[in-house]
Parts: sequence; C-alpha cells; structure tokens
Amino acid sequence: MTTNQLLDKRYQIIKKLYETHVSITFQGKDTRRFNRLCFIKQLKTSKPQLQEELEQRFQQEAKIFKRLGKHPQIPDLYGYFSENNKFYLVQEWIAGRNLQHQLKHKGKLTEIEVKDILKKILPVLEFFKENKIIHRDIKPSNIMLNGEKLSILIDFGMVKEIDTIVNPNMTYTVLGIGNSGFVSPEQKKGKPTHASDIYSLGITAIYLLTGKIPNSKLPWRKNVRNISSKFADILGRAIEKKLSDRYETATEMLTAIKSSKTFYQGNNQLLKIGIVATIIGIIGAGIGIFFNKPENYYNGVSDRHNQGKYEKALAEYNQAIQLNPKDAEAYNNRGAVYYKQGEYEKALADLNQAIQLDPKYATAYNGRGAVYYNQGEYEKALAEYNQAIQLNPKYATAYNGRGAVYYNQGEYEKALAELNQAIQLNPKYANAYNGRGLIYDDQGEYEKALAEYNQAIQLNPKYATAYNGRGAVYYNQGEYEKALAEYNQAIQFNPKYATAYNGRGDVYRKQGKNDLALAEYNQAIQLNPKFAEAYNNRGLVYDDQGKYDLALAEYNQAIQLNPKPAILYSNRGWVYYNQGKYDLALAEYNQAIQLNPKSASAYNNRGLVYYNQGKYEKALTDLNQAIQLNPKYATAYNNRGLVYYNQGKYEKALTDLNQAIQLNPKYATAYKHRGLVYYKQGKYDLALADLNQAIQLNPKYASAYYNRAAVYYNQGKYDLALADLNQAIQLSPKYATAYSDRGLVYYKQGKYDLALADYNQAIQLNPKYANAYNNRAAVYYNQGKYDLALADYNQAIQLNPKYAEAYNGRGAVYYKQGKYDLALADLNQAIQLNPKYALAYFGRGYVYRKQGKYEKAIAEYNQAIQLNPKYAAAYYNRGVIYKRNSNTEKAISDFEKAADLYQQQRNQELYQKSLDQIKELREN
Repeated sequence: MTTNQLLDKRYQIIKKLYETHVSITFQGKDTRRFNRLCFIKQLKTSKPQLQEELEQRFQQEAKIFKRLGKHPQIPDLYGYFSENNKFYLVQEWIAGRNLQHQLKHKGKLTEIEVKDILKKILPVLEFFKENKIIHRDIKPSNIMLNGEKLSILIDFGMVKEIDTIVNPNMTYTVLGIGNSGFVSPEQKKGKPTHASDIYSLGITAIYLLTGKIPNSKLPWRKNVRNISSKFADILGRAIEKKLSDRYETATEMLTAIKSSKTFYQGNNQLLKIGIVATIIGIIGAGIGIFFNKPENYYNGVSDRHNQGKYEKALAEYNQAIQLNPKDAEAYNNRGAVYYKQGEYEKALADLNQAIQLDPKYATAYNGRGAVYYNQGEYEKALAEYNQAIQLNPKYATAYNGRGAVYYNQGEYEKALAELNQAIQLNPKYANAYNGRGLIYDDQGEYEKALAEYNQAIQLNPKYATAYNGRGAVYYNQGEYEKALAEYNQAIQFNPKYATAYNGRGDVYRKQGKNDLALAEYNQAIQLNPKFAEAYNNRGLVYDDQGKYDLALAEYNQAIQLNPKPAILYSNRGWVYYNQGKYDLALAEYNQAIQLNPKSASAYNNRGLVYYNQGKYEKALTDLNQAIQLNPKYATAYNNRGLVYYNQGKYEKALTDLNQAIQLNPKYATAYKHRGLVYYKQGKYDLALADLNQAIQLNPKYASAYYNRAAVYYNQGKYDLALADLNQAIQLSPKYATAYSDRGLVYYKQGKYDLALADYNQAIQLNPKYANAYNNRAAVYYNQGKYDLALADYNQAIQLNPKYAEAYNGRGAVYYKQGKYDLALADLNQAIQLNPKYALAYFGRGYVYRKQGKYEKAIAEYNQAIQLNPKYAAAYYNRGVIYKRNSNTEKAISDFEKAADLYQQQRNQELYQKSLDQIKELREN
C-alpha cells in the first residue's frame, strides 16, 4: 500500500506504523472530517478460500469494536469496510506515547506511578468482562499515555479462529493473541479467561517497575526496590500461575490496590483462630501500638522533676506560682509533672493557663498535644503540634509528636516524614529514632527497625523504651531468647516499665510457659492498673488453659478500660465459641468487624461460628473475605477447606489445605484436615501420611490420634486403632467421641462388655451424644436385649431427628420383634433422610423377603448393590430368593459374587456358607 493512497474514497494513508502477523496498522486521515487523524488497520489473511467466513466474522467483530469504542479509554471505531477483498477498520487516533516508549526514554516507574496506571486500566478490564471480551494482548506497547489519560489499543483477533473455523457457539469474543512474555500459562494453552488479562496487566506492572519481564529464572522481587510488600503481594497474586490463586476480577484487584498504602511493608502477623499474637510487643497482643510518651517537652524543669521526685517538684512549682501568679513557665512545668503522673485534666488546666499567659509559648502547645495524644484525641493533638511548629519551625520534639499521631492513625509515610524532620533538626534525638523503629517494625521491616533501635541505644545507652522495642523485633522474628534479653535490659533500666513486663509475658506465653507469663502480666497490671493490653494478654493465657470464665473476666476488664480495639471483642468471641455459645460469639465478632472492617481474624472466626452452626454459605462468605484481606492467612485457608470438606467438595478442600500448608509447613491442623479428606476419598495411605505428620508436629494432638484410629479401623487394623484411641483418651480424658469410637472397635471384636463400658463413659461425658446412644443400641441388639436397644435408638432419634442410622437400627429391632410395619416405617424414614443409604435398602429387602414379597425384596437388594457394588450380604440374600424361585443361574451368580467378596473381607464363615449354596445348586 502506498503513501497518499485513498481508501473507501475518504481515508488517506499517511504512513505505515507497524505490522503484526494479524494486521498492518497505518496512520491516516479522514478527508471528509477536516483531515482528522486516525488509525487504519488492514486485516491480513493467508487463506482466500475462507473469504466468506472471514467477511462474516469481520462484520461481527467490527460491531464489537464499535460497542467497545464507547468507553472513553478505548479508541472509537470511526468506520469499517472491505475493498479489493481486503478488510479495514478505522479507529480514533490516540496521541501521545505508549508505556513501552515511556519506559525506554524515562526509565523505570515508581510504585505510585504504576498504581496510578493500574487504577486507570483495571476498570477497562472490568468493562471488557462485562462485555464478555478477553483482550489477550495487554502489554506496555498497547497502553497509550496522553497527559493524564490512559487508553488501551485493540486490534483484529479473529484470524486464528477463522483459519480453524470458529465455533459459532463461542460465548466470549477473543481479541489479539498476545506477546509471549506477557501471556498467562492458560492462554499459551489456548484457554484464556478474563483472569488472563489480569495476569498480563500484572506482568506489565512488574515490567514498568523493573524494566524486565519476570520469569522463573528471574525472581522479580529481587529486581525492584522501594515498593511496599503489600503492593508486591498484590502483583504476585495477579501473576500466579494457577487461575484459582489469581484475582478473579479486575474489581477485586482494584479494591486491593486502593486499600494498600504506598511503601507499607509487610502484612499483619498471621493469627491462629481467636488466639492473637502480639503485633510488635510494645503494648501487647492485638491492640494498637503507641509511641512511648513524647519526650519531656518542658524547659526549665527542676532537677527533682527530672529525677522523678514529683511531689517535691510540685511543691516547688506551687511555691513559684504563689510568688508569681503570671509565671507561664511554672504552670507549664507543673502541667508536665501532672502529665507524668497521668493526671491529664490537671495537666491540661495548667497548660491552658500557661498559654493564656503567653499565647506564643510553643512548649506549652507541644505539651498540650502530648496530653491529647495520650488521651487518644489525635485530631486535637495534631492541632496543638501544628501550632507549636508554626511558632517554632525548628521544634524537633513537636515533629516527633506529630509523627506519633500519624503513626497511630496508620499514616506511616506521614509519620516517617515527621520523624525524619525531627532527626534532621536534631541528629542526636534518640526518641525519634525509636519512633522510626516502631514504624519499620510495624511494617515488618525488621532489619531497618533494629538499625533504628540500635541508633537510639547508641545515643542513649539507658533508653529502656528502645531496648523494649528491640525486644519486640526479636519477638516477631521468633528469636525469643534474644527478645527476653532485651526486655530484661529494659526492666533493669526502668523497673517500673509495665510494657516491658507485658512483652516478657508475651515471650513466655509463646514458649508455653504460662505460669511465668501470668506472673509478668500480673506485674504489668500492678504497675499500671489501667493497662488494658495486659488484661487482654492474661485472658489469652487463661484461654489457652481452657479457663474460660477467667479469660472472660480479663477481656471484660480490658474492654471496660479501652472499648475501641476490635481484637478484644474478637478474643471474647473466641471464649464464647469454645463454650458453644454461638449467638454470643457472633455478637462479639460483629462488633469487632464494625470497629475494624479490615480485621481478617474477625471474619475468619465468625466464619468458624457459622461453620459450627452448619451455615456453610455464610461461613464461606466470611472466610473468602478473610483471605481477600490477608491472602497469606493460612488459618483461613484451613477453615475454608474444612467447610468444603463438610460439603463433600473434596477437591476444593484439598486446594485450600495445600495452600495452608504451603503458607505454614508446620501447620499440624491443616495436615490433619487434609488427612481427613484423603480418608473420605478412600486414599488411606495418603491420609495416614498426613496424620503422621500432624502427630510429629504436635505429639499431644489428641484429635489426630483419633482420626488416625479411624483410618486403621477402616483398614481392619483394630489393634492399631485401639492404640491410637487409647492415646487420644490419655491426652484428653474427657474426649467423649474417642470413648465412643473405642467402643466401636471393641464391638467389632465382639468384646461387648468393653464396648458398653466405653459407650457409658461417652454418654456420661456428653449426655446429648446421639451417636453414643446409637452405638450402645447396636451392642444391645447383638446381645438380643431388644428393649434396651429400642430405648437407646429412641434417645438417639430424640436428640437428632435426622439421624438416618438410628432409624435404620430401630427398624432392625422392630424386625426382630416381628413388627414389620414399624420396621418398614423406620427404614423408609432412613432412606428419606439419606437416599444413598445402602444398608437401609438392604434392611427393607430383608423385611419384604420375610413377608414373602420377593419381587420387592429383589428390587431393594438391587438398589443396595447399585449404591454399594461390594455389598456381599445383598448378593447373598438376593441369591437366596433366586434359589427359592428356581432361578439357578442367577442364584449361582449371586452366591459366587458373595463368596468372592467375603473372601476379600476375610470372613471365612460366610465365604464357606456361600460356597455351600453354590455346591448345593450345582448338585441339584
């Protein structure tokens, strides 16, 4: 095609821009629209024999382009036509440069710039999804930048499909075919989804940050600096190889980006269900961490004040004020003493008086800010610090105080800026280094935090607060002995430092030394009776010990002292959960979520309550939210896997449990639950491997022994099952279910007296344990004690009216008593409750056979065999009817099948009985 060539009598070619294997793109102008610039795209095709199909598809795709062009960030379609058997699209001209050009000429982009791009492009991807479009070619060269506007280019994408004769029933229109470096694994396999575009956009973002396309040989996180770990996690999830691990929608990814803070490093520490670890140990478990009180802000305080001799200092200031009632400095300093004593209202009265006497007294404004800060009135504190800085722009202490406010408001960037300014004004300002250490610790940047604390201690070797902070870092790194050494040092320099005792208690609690932990929390509370966090932590110890009433009392006290931390309500909810008070637990978790809508642990725990109430969909909604808020929350994946397990969705359960284990390879509970899934799937070897691992990780894990016993039981390894159940009971003497299942093993071994003893114990431990009544009834049935059996089956049904097995058992009793109508009624009920209950169909067949209704009996046995093809007794009994009806061939076939199955089951008696039937039929 030549320059200046006119197409469709109006579009003039200016120059060729680029060519792909799909199309050739030209810059052109519309001579009928004031020479308006435009893109002219010519479709390439190598198979003229498909001209008719190509034209039809071209018309369809042009209409799609027209529809998409209504979006302000997608080039408008001006026209489309064919000429000389060639097809053309004319699109709006997008001025500016593409992001590929931007990267080449201006270098790598910052997190803020890339976030801005994603925020503008993700809504376009959502628009594609709404229109059932998969772009398939998202990359920097297809994203145009014109001032603040970003546009996505679209091109022909039908050639491949037409050359292979497109499926006319295809629901999604597929545009482009992609550049391999930006293409998702599923797209490379020819199976793109909407999430494929998210993958490509994620790769694009990383490319803009690093200048390199990530791959397995190029760990991209090592090539990018100064981005928050939260944003890195978002990008990491966007480019996950597995679709199930990726964002499902662009909106979901956009929400995650909007909720993340730039330069915020690290996620909150993962919390086990309801048991909350200390976030950084400065204040305590799960509650907002505060800076140490802003440093002594008063000038000219007496030596007695600085030495902590507050009563003598007060006497001196009172004397000074009496001698000179207009001495602003004396009021300021007396306010400082009241502040140190926690007498905030008195402190405010004196500081107000100081400011009234001297409206330009920056120190007094700073002091008033410190008071408001410690009262949690951050906006008021901010106003005071602002005033102090306005009066004295070089007032380092005020910048430090303002940084403390921003820190507690979660504004980490602002906080760091203030602390940096404080240090610039005073490079020897230990308190500001300490504050910076707190922020880095909170962001999970532990090495940076340590560097700041080290600097603070170098400047002030007796700085207890910095030792405490360093202890918190070591605590979060799991280096508990180092943490203890730091807390000990903090206490040595300040024996009345309640926060350090609290931190030391956290370490002991992590080490399982609950008595030592309690002693530390007691000391912290004695030093500071209003220390809400210490009450909370003492509650956590009682919670671990199963002393729920004591734990509740502690949480109540903590909430009374500080009603705002969401984690306190969450912890109280956990106690109610463990007590089986689900409605009360829900109320607590609702309150926690209201106070902190981003509390992943609260959603997780509420989901667990719904799970135990059998409200699986509600549970899934909450667990999904927990994972969205914290994609590395192993406990939430474990719990969601548990829900799927109970719904019978075993593959989904396995996916979640695998993820939980990947996130926490030492997660014994997740191994146990995965073992349960394998058990349900009949994969006993895999189940045993996981249960063994759970026990290795936690040798005192009673329920893991219990579950392993179930596997051995189903393998017929009764001695191994007994050994595990004995261990479970030894570890947990009130484990009613373990007694019940041990009774089942004894029952299988014919040891009825031992079985009865265990069922009695299970019922004594849990008088509402329907399963134990059902199992005890089975023993009485086999002993011929039908009245006792009937009483237990009645009790089981009363406790659980949907207990199919109990109806089946009661039906068997009625059968033995010759009450066939009652037997049939119970068996019918069992089948209604569980239409796949083979044993009940077999029982119904047995009744019909006894009544002489042989055709009905055969129908029931057929159904039982269909549900359980290895049901030896059903084959045998059906064979008996065929033998009676002189249907020798069928009878022999059924007896042979029964004999084979009984032999596999090592039931020699019934195996021989089946052979005798066959022999008798053949001899006759």
